[in-house]
Amino acid sequence: EGNSTTVIDWKSDDIKPGEEVAKAQERHAGQANAYVRALKIAVPDLAVMEVIFVFARTGGQASIALEPDQLL
Repeated sequence: EGNSTTVIDWKSDDIKPGEEVAKAQERHAGQANAYVRALKIAVPDLAVMEVIFVFARTGGQASIALEPDQLL
């Protein structure tokens, strides 16, 4: 969509299948926010629509919900 992107980060966390969403929120929400802030600085007209963490050990994934002001 226009000038927007999705960030995908592969994780090697040792978690059980089905724990992806809870663990992403618990362990990686700050990292998702850092990605959004860094991209806003590097590419001001690029909107990060979503940050997805893919957990390599389980094959599962989790999307971090971004605050509306982060979607600028």
